[in-house]
Amino acid sequence: MSPDYRVIELPEDDPTAIQVMVYWMYHDEICVPPAVVNYEAQGNTEEDAMKDIEGLFVHLYVIGQKYQIEELRNDSIDAFLGLRQGRYLLFGVIPYVYHNTPDGSPLRGALVKAARSEMWTQELDSLKGVLCSEFLFDVTRLFFSDRDGLTTYKDEEICKNFHVHAAATTKYAKSRRRLHTLLKKTSSC
Repeated sequence: MSPDYRVIELPEDDPTAIQVMVYWMYHDEICVPPAVVNYEAQGNTEEDAMKDIEGLFVHLYVIGQKYQIEELRNDSIDAFLGLRQGRYLLFGVIPYVYHNTPDGSPLRGALVKAARSEMWTQELDSLKGVLCSEFLFDVTRLFFSDRDGLTTYKDEEICKNFHVHAAATTKYAKSRRRLHTLLKKTSSC
């Protein structure tokens, strides 16, 4: 390569993400190209999700990590989290994030929390081939670490969530109160 050759080749990186990164370097803002803004992912595949604006922010985060540009990582995760307001998480970004970030990555943490608040049980079957085991472990870790208040319940919560009731009978309610009094507990139906 001669000194006159002024091209830096980055074959492993997404060209759109590199273009956005260079713009960010000069203007200190993430400028999303119209092709990405107008793209609407149709499914939960990694390929489809990574073409969407959410995928762009994930690409930028990984590039910022790769080239040790903390500010780009911070701006990228801020943009990603900003999408969470009124937008559904594209689960197809999860394999890319887990393949390209280390354990404990802030982006992984953001994905796990977003999935916890946005994922529904009905979706799990359709996401079987998308969700990687490391992500599922992180979701499980979050589930077990967020257990405050799980062993203390309001009386009506116990009754509503754990008791079985036939047609409302006063005999059941009275015997239940008597049992709680005997056990010196305050819960009653």
